[in-house]
Amino acid sequence: MLNYAEQITDFIRIHFTPSDDNKANIKWSTNQVLNFLFDVFPSNCISDYELTEILMELGYQRFTWTEDSIRKVGEGDDETFTITKSLATGWCLRTDLDLNTEEITGK
Repeated sequence: MLNYAEQITDFIRIHFTPSDDNKANIKWSTNQVLNFLFDVFPSNCISDYELTEILMELGYQRFTWTEDSIRKVGEGDDETFTITKSLATGWCLRTDLDLNTEEITGK
């Protein structure tokens, strides 16, 4: 039988490092980390409990941060934006891969 917990531990160790909420370029809930891993490994090969154990053994901590949701209301001069803040909790990871958003205009 394959030891997926060991393979996933190695995968995380190779591709990510623990971070804090200010330096992380990935902030994911446990379910988001699992969904990412299930694109690489078989679905449900580890549980959320096993993932939490793996992450904590690798030095990760749970963090809580705020996330903004922006909604545009109206058009033209009546245009306003509503910013709703909500709490999120999960894991802060750092990767050396470029995850910056880029804007390209058609001009």
